[in-house]
Amino acid sequence: MEGKEGSDADKDHENKEFFNNYRPGSSLEAVDAKIAELDAMFKKLCQSAGRALAHHLGEMPPAEPSSTSLLKHATVNDIAVHLKTCRNVIVLTGAGISTSAGIPDFRTPGTGLYDNVQSYLDKYNLPSAQKLFSYELFLKDPEPFYALARELKYPNENVRPTVAHHFIKLLSDKGVLLRNYTQNIDMLQSQTDQGPV
Repeated sequence: MEGKEGSDADKDHENKEFFNNYRPGSSLEAVDAKIAELDAMFKKLCQSAGRALAHHLGEMPPAEPSSTSLLKHATVNDIAVHLKTCRNVIVLTGAGISTSAGIPDFRTPGTGLYDNVQSYLDKYNLPSAQKLFSYELFLKDPEPFYALARELKYPNENVRPTVAHHFIKLLSDKGVLLRNYTQNIDMLQSQTDQGPV
């Protein structure tokens, strides 16, 4: 058991070192591999958290513990108890934490950005909405993305941080937030002074 803990600590140290030392221009393969590894860990945590929320809302019974589960039970209380034992919490956030503030996500039919950027696709002769947000296009020609960003006008005084933003701020206030990695450009995390983003 102790060997496993040592290897987890080594992996945590390796992950921290990787991201502390990452610089633009580093090997994209190394970055992709690290992202895939973190994605797998994040999916495991999301599954546990999702089960806990569904159970809390009365939509399903508590999950049976498994050998791969991060928690013994998937309840909101168990997640809260587990967080009390954590010292270096990494949060990965995307558009979903800002939708309740009125900021559209990407994929929701009718209201998502992918359904509402046709004028940009026509203007810049782009084949799909996903292409407008692609890293490759941004490197080649960032203007389509910047044009959309100017129209979105974030941050602005009419949009306020959500419960999720305040939860991340609470983690920071408690001294357990190591980093919040976000792909959001709405700047709502800065309105709560979340700490390391």
